[in-house]
This record gives sequence, structure tokens and C-alpha cells, in this order.
Amino acid sequence: MNVTMRRLLPAMLVVVLMTGLPATQAIAGKGDKISALVGGKRVKFRRGLVCDGYNQGDMTGVFSVTGGNKPHRPGQLLRGLAVGCAVDLAGGTPPLTCEIGYTQFRASANPDLHQYAGAGPDVQVTFTGYDGTRVSGTFSGTLAAADGTSGSIAVTDGKFSLLLGGDAHCPGPAAAN
Repeated sequence: MNVTMRRLLPAMLVVVLMTGLPATQAIAGKGDKISALVGGKRVKFRRGLVCDGYNQGDMTGVFSVTGGNKPHRPGQLLRGLAVGCAVDLAGGTPPLTCEIGYTQFRASANPDLHQYAGAGPDVQVTFTGYDGTRVSGTFSGTLAAADGTSGSIAVTDGKFSLLLGGDAHCPGPAAAN
């Protein structure tokens, strides 16, 4: 794994795992959802379990979406999925660069953490719609193992549909719309 991925993965992980914080429906983006087949298993998050953000700069913007489940009991498998791109949504241009991250963690007597990340030619992100407030798209790719995890994992049939903003419960950059 390259140095850039090692630097970005912890930040992506923090955002993904922090989405487990409680949120009310009033502050969650209505209709926000992200889903994918990860390693052949369906991973799906919606409403208060999804954080999104888009910051437009002079030449391009930064788009990000994360989803994660809330812990409810000891030993539960916690999963998180993140997609981020440098893209000009308003200009309708393809993303300059994109990254996808996936984490799963089981807190038990024998904690089990698996982290995967992919970028560049290993991942594909397509924006299928943007009207200034709602964005939708698809994603897929092969994610390489990160720190202490072995192998790789395939992400297929990824989809997101988001109402940008309204995610006041999100920590960090994803909340800055």
C-alpha cells in the first residue's frame, strides 16, 4: 500500500466509525443511502447512518460519503464504507481521483479488525445525477488490505443517493457542506 493510502485510511476510518453516533431523523439527510456488495455480502446504510459532504473549490471540489452501523451489543460486527472524490459536480466533469474504503470490526474477547482501501485505477466512481442538492452515483473496485489485514476485497454494485447537507451529526469534513 502506498504512503498516500496509509495517510488517508485512518481519517476515512475515523469518519466511518464515528457515523455510529446517534442521529435524529430531523438532522439526517432524507433519502440518504449507500450500499454495495463487499466480498459478496450486501452492506447497506441509510438516513442517520450516512454522512455526506461536498465542498466546491476554485477548480474542483471534494465529495465524500460514509456509512456505518451503530453498536448495539458486545460482539456485534461493525461495518463502515466510504467513498471520496476530487470532482467538480456542477461542471459535470468526471472525477479527478477517487478512493473507496471499507472497515469491519468486531469488539470481543478476540477483537477482529479488517481494513481495505483502493484508489486510482483500482476503483471506479460514476456520478449519475446532480441537481445542486441531490447527488447519485455508482462505484466499484478492488480494495487492497491495509495495516495488519491480508488479501484484498471486491466491492461491486455500489450505489449512493444523497441529499447534500443536513448531516449535522457528522464529524469532521463530511459535515462541512
